[in-house]
Amino acid sequence: MGDDGLDTLGLPAADPARQARVEARVRERQADQVLAYLRRLPYSYAGFVLVAVIGWRHGLRLSLPCWLAALAVVTFLRCRQGRRIERLGPPARAAALPVLLRGFLAGGLLNGAILPFVFMAPGDDFAPLAVSAILILVLSVGADGVAGSTRAFASLFRCRPRC
Repeated sequence: MGDDGLDTLGLPAADPARQARVEARVRERQADQVLAYLRRLPYSYAGFVLVAVIGWRHGLRLSLPCWLAALAVVTFLRCRQGRRIERLGPPARAAALPVLLRGFLAGGLLNGAILPFVFMAPGDDFAPLAVSAILILVLSVGADGVAGSTRAFASLFRCRPRC
């Protein structure tokens, strides 16, 4: 902030106390959104089961059960952690946001971990497996990305005349 009361963009400088309240409220809302997503997280597991069924039929016998088991454990732990954090007050939930986001990172890394195995599947015709696995994973991750909101997920498939 300069001597003229303007910030680096030339806008009036915000009151530091107000700025701190706004930032705290934003973190609280972010934590609430993550917790809303975690309540619906088990539903996205159905897409992963479908990927496993398709992969099993194409010869991925060892990697899929391991992947599904790891996903089940991570999903369970994330849901349990989310329920525990939901019981806290808003400031404590906001303080737990980095922990919740590390769960997103772990889930995302594990979601994509199956793709190398899809491309190493035995046989000559891996295209149906690859396309279906990628499609289902993208849809599952898309469902995750809209925080489990059915309306937001369904809107991904709607094309209005103005598109």
